[in-house]
Amino acid sequence: MKTHLLISLLLFTSCAAIEKQWVADNCDADAAYSKGVEDAQNGEEHNARGYSLCDKANQGKFKAAYSKGYSSAKNNPMSLIKDAIGLNYYTCEMSPFVETFTASGRNLGRVKAQVKQKCLAKNDPMHCDEVSCQKN
Repeated sequence: MKTHLLISLLLFTSCAAIEKQWVADNCDADAAYSKGVEDAQNGEEHNARGYSLCDKANQGKFKAAYSKGYSSAKNNPMSLIKDAIGLNYYTCEMSPFVETFTASGRNLGRVKAQVKQKCLAKNDPMHCDEVSCQKN
């Protein structure tokens, strides 16, 4: 029983220390703005809930700074172009033996066919069946 109480107390103390450090690092308008920019650039969802840990008088200011940073990066033309290009870009590959055949492009069917053609140029058709693709 004492061991469980001690472990619970240590976990609670650790969580409290982590929360205190988060508040010290993030409850600042500049830090909130930067966090918003970072989240948008990393493709994360808008999430300003963490700022409810900050003092009540400034929560709104920090949430607004986060949102301003998030929308400035999310609505940046370069960010929009990068997102649009990356939506349907595929890379496929096939490795029947030691050689790997690859192709990339926006059209998944065409990319698969290109990989298969490269494989068939050097191998028997029975070795060119399994194409693996991923969306970039």
